[in-house]
Amino acid sequence: MRVCVKFSREGFCKYLAHLDIQRLFVRAIKRAGIPAKYSSGFNPHMNISFAYPLGVGIETLGDYFEFVTTRDIDVVQAQKQLQEQMPEGFSVVAVGQLCDTEGKLMALTQQAEYRLEKLPMQFMDWMKSFLQEKSYHIRRERKGKIQTIDIRPSVRECIFLTQQSLCLWVDCSSGSALNPTLLLKQAAEVCKQEITAQVIRLELYTQKNGSMLPLQTLFG
Repeated sequence: MRVCVKFSREGFCKYLAHLDIQRLFVRAIKRAGIPAKYSSGFNPHMNISFAYPLGVGIETLGDYFEFVTTRDIDVVQAQKQLQEQMPEGFSVVAVGQLCDTEGKLMALTQQAEYRLEKLPMQFMDWMKSFLQEKSYHIRRERKGKIQTIDIRPSVRECIFLTQQSLCLWVDCSSGSALNPTLLLKQAAEVCKQEITAQVIRLELYTQKNGSMLPLQTLFG
């Protein structure tokens, strides 16, 4: 049975690295007594796969991972069992079953929704200017090589909420992805000052029937 877990992490635990989060959930599944399937071979391990790894320092209200069980389980009971194993700052939002005919979560994820808070006015002004551009090329290093990329198409939508906060919908797939902290960095370079913010990932989306829907809609 393919099982998907939607979780949140807030507060100090946002500084945990991806591998630490993976180990946390593996141990939680074991302690909860959920019959997870293990790989074969000399070093069997539980295979859990995240929809899209979360960067260090970013909080989330809607992230996902999946794993396979050796038998069918009650997902409502599994959510309760997992929640009992969560440390402070983590919460199990929902647990559901994924259809075997669906692809992997990482392949299905297309967009991410973020909320940025406690933003300085300089960033808000820069962001308004950025949105008016048809392209915005930056240079960055990857695997020892300098690449020039256009990040403007990766920002799909932006809504200004207050004078210090906004919501962003950005690409979040293997083909194209944008971390909002990159926008903070670009604004800091232009404004020649440090720019920080509270960054919260609200949801991950997949494309279905021509619309972007939360991954949770895949739960059976």
